[in-house]
Amino acid sequence: MDEILKAAGITVPPCFVERKRVRPVAGEVSTVGVSGERPIAWGNYFTFADGDVRCGNMWAENLEHIASKLRMTDVEILVWTGTDPDDAVAVVVDARVPKEYLNDSLYLYGSLSLAVRVAAENFVRLAGGKIKIPGR
Repeated sequence: MDEILKAAGITVPPCFVERKRVRPVAGEVSTVGVSGERPIAWGNYFTFADGDVRCGNMWAENLEHIASKLRMTDVEILVWTGTDPDDAVAVVVDARVPKEYLNDSLYLYGSLSLAVRVAAENFVRLAGGKIKIPGR
């Protein structure tokens, strides 16, 4: 990937990945009307209340439901951050979360640097998932 980007004249700034545990609580949440039994296939994207980092592979409704059902006090995530702390995306990797609560696609919204997008997308592709980027 680096060689392809280099050949195209694209410089990718550094990107850092960190494994951490945060409270399973949504901070900012989109406002799509959602109904139905959990887990749901489509819902509201969100940021985690701890650290205000956006989640790319789970809907807010599924997080709330599984956290309550399992009485979770924390959830394990991987966070990719670029050179700007606001440039970050997380994916839930907690083994306690059943696969049906996670999206099989990485939903990237908002502005993210190329470094963070490439790193997160490569992780999801390696895990067998797909990428959804609004507007594309």
